Amino acid sequence: MKKRFICIILTIVITLFVFQNSFTAYENIDNESNYALGTDAELLKKVALLTKATIKAEGANIKVSSARVLYDFSKNKYTLVECKPTGYFILHNKSGQYIEYSTEAQSPYLNVSNALIYGGPTYYYTIKNCKIVSTIDDTVINFTQNTAEYNEILQYCDDMDAAIMECANEKIASFLADDTLGLDTFQTDILADNDINVLSDEIISNQIIPTLCTKKTDYWVTSSDFFSKYRVTNFGYYCPKGSNGICGYIAANLVLQYWEYRNKISFKDDYTSENSRKDAKLTIKLYEIGKSLGYSDGTWGYEIAKTMNTFCKNNSLSQNASWTVGCLGIVNEIKNNKRPCILFGSLPYARGGHAVVVYGYNTYEHKNFYTFVCHYGWNKQGYTKVHIFGGLYGSNVKYHP
Repeated sequence: MKKRFICIILTIVITLFVFQNSFTAYENIDNESNYALGTDAELLKKVALLTKATIKAEGANIKVSSARVLYDFSKNKYTLVECKPTGYFILHNKSGQYIEYSTEAQSPYLNVSNALIYGGPTYYYTIKNCKIVSTIDDTVINFTQNTAEYNEILQYCDDMDAAIMECANEKIASFLADDTLGLDTFQTDILADNDINVLSDEIISNQIIPTLCTKKTDYWVTSSDFFSKYRVTNFGYYCPKGSNGICGYIAANLVLQYWEYRNKISFKDDYTSENSRKDAKLTIKLYEIGKSLGYSDGTWGYEIAKTMNTFCKNNSLSQNASWTVGCLGIVNEIKNNKRPCILFGSLPYARGGHAVVVYGYNTYEHKNFYTFVCHYGWNKQGYTKVHIFGGLYGSNVKYHP
């Protein structure tokens, strides 16, 4: 059984490295001589054109710099578009939909030259020493010598693929797949303004780029600027020595600080001063409580709700943290109650579920699904406003004072 499992893993690794020939098919698009030939190069150019038009529509002061192919664990195909000085977009090719993007954050795959593996929002991996390793915090996908466990990962990726296909933008998908819409339609230098004018006439006029819908309504929590502009660097990030991250506790810290910022609860000065935020005293206290309750560094909804309520009890605050499965209740919480939520990912056998704070959403980017706007809680500039597809997630936590 052990030999069989090793063979399976080696096959996966070898396959991914074979795919890498297409990963770099469209790097450095400032230089036409670097364009690779072939179907992937054609696709990457089209995605880059779509992304440039989207950036123009968003009014962001960034430029497309490269496009690379991503595969998830089940070999479903995505395109990563990296921008400069910041920004990245990840497009699900078959649906023609962006599954996530940020105009402010650096690409989670920036400067990664090995095979690129995608597990959905917050799950970014590469191959290091024959291990599947996170590009963000070096955590390793840990599944045992049971091939059924790996099949669960494949099923998760296929479920995500099926979910985003339910909101497919058929016009974009057709544009990407139709060989008759070849790149001869456009100028060779995609950075030229006249290319975007051509794209605007042929693509935007048909409203196939969702961000250009005439009816755009965004829903935000009260004082949403707390998450997108404040606490960008000093919001309480902390990583214990020997740990690969405690994102659930950081997210809990962010939500509690939000309510303190709105004067709905009051902490001891130890937790609220600028130096205390920088020293992450509140995050550390929540982490200590979680450990005392028997929880690990990687957490999920029930554990973080229990941790928050314990902290609140100890500090004579309202113990109103609750959890539910998946994304249940998030939209109502934001739209009607104007309150943020903590959302946990559910990639099987990843260390814990990555936790982010959701503080806004819209319905126009993904037909039949929601798009959540999140603060990732990472000690990396720009991950305070990331748009993600509201597809498959594990659990969520709500708190109100």
